[in-house]
Amino acid sequence: MLTERGAGFVAILGTCLVWGLSPLYYHAIQGIPALTILAHRTLWSLLFFALLLGWQGRLREIDRALAGPQWPRILLAAVMISANWFIFIWAVLSGHAVEASLGYYILPLVSVGLGVLFLRERLSARQ
Repeated sequence: MLTERGAGFVAILGTCLVWGLSPLYYHAIQGIPALTILAHRTLWSLLFFALLLGWQGRLREIDRALAGPQWPRILLAAVMISANWFIFIWAVLSGHAVEASLGYYILPLVSVGLGVLFLRERLSARQ
């Protein structure tokens, strides 16, 4: 049995592996439109997470989340994630994988900068 720290390490390793290899997959299926790839990614992700939540006995949480007052935020998050996926897929298919990767690398720095600028967050000297 993995410790919480070990499970976190395995999760981040798996995530980096999937994200790192996904451009190779998108390049291999280059003849397929980006929107079709996005539709398949969305459908298969939905199926995977429905099975995972079912296995965990947490399917009812979806109903509660969508029926509650936070459903507009959930919808906005879904649209933003879909746009992110579409732009990444399009970038790889269009030969802009390096630019897309640089964007993913810089995004956390921009997010922190926006937090400092607009949300008045304070950074420690170490940060």
